[in-house]
Amino acid sequence: MIKERIPLFLYILSAGFAVGFLIRLIADYLCDYEYGSAPFYVYVLVRFVEFIIPAIVSFIAARIVYKKQNHRED
Repeated sequence: MIKERIPLFLYILSAGFAVGFLIRLIADYLCDYEYGSAPFYVYVLVRFVEFIIPAIVSFIAARIVYKKQNHRED
């Protein structure tokens, strides 16, 4: 029962990372710059590494777990 919910949890985690990326990027745009006089694209790159890469990893993990669970049931 719990094993069947692992892909769902990973999909939700992936979506949470994507939403967190947008929220943090908007906050960076509206608030003072943390890195001094760095251009805004530096913030985008840093937030990409912090949020989007883990989102991609959790999405891929969810796909793998989902496929393995469905393969076992066949």
